[in-house]
Amino acid sequence: MKYTVVTITIIITSFLTADAQVDISKADKSNTWFKVGLNTALPITDLSETHNFGIGADISLQFLETKASGIGVKAGYLNYFSKSAKSDVGALPLAIRYRFYPESKGWFAGLEIGYAFLSGLEGTSGGYFIRPQVGTHNDNWNYFAYYDHITIEENGTSDLMAVGIGVTYNVRIK
Repeated sequence: MKYTVVTITIIITSFLTADAQVDISKADKSNTWFKVGLNTALPITDLSETHNFGIGADISLQFLETKASGIGVKAGYLNYFSKSAKSDVGALPLAIRYRFYPESKGWFAGLEIGYAFLSGLEGTSGGYFIRPQVGTHNDNWNYFAYYDHITIEENGTSDLMAVGIGVTYNVRIK
């Protein structure tokens, strides 16, 4: 499974960057903004046996290279709450992101790829992170569903997987 996620990540990243020559000099207040968001998650692997749900926050910077294509960077924090006296598990993902917006308002598809630092989980300090997402957007808000997968490389530790929903608000740069 780990190799599958890494292979898919490499293929998608290659596809997104193969013909893309991002010109950051085109960034201005009309096509660049911060996104501030909240999300919830339900663990779906071994973590679901010991933890109920997760609540998190994200902040990102997005630049629309074209009217339909947004790229950027993201940082966030997601806390999974323990069912018992065990400690909570925290995930701090740092990622690059891509979103495809077919229309100026309506549906979008996105992908975030990076690394997530973990706390409260024995045997690991982090792993590769991928978050495909689909949702709807308008000028100010984005609502989306997502799947998180953190690939853990240490032996004996299961990958962390969760499904969730989120919302982000677009903060315009003035």
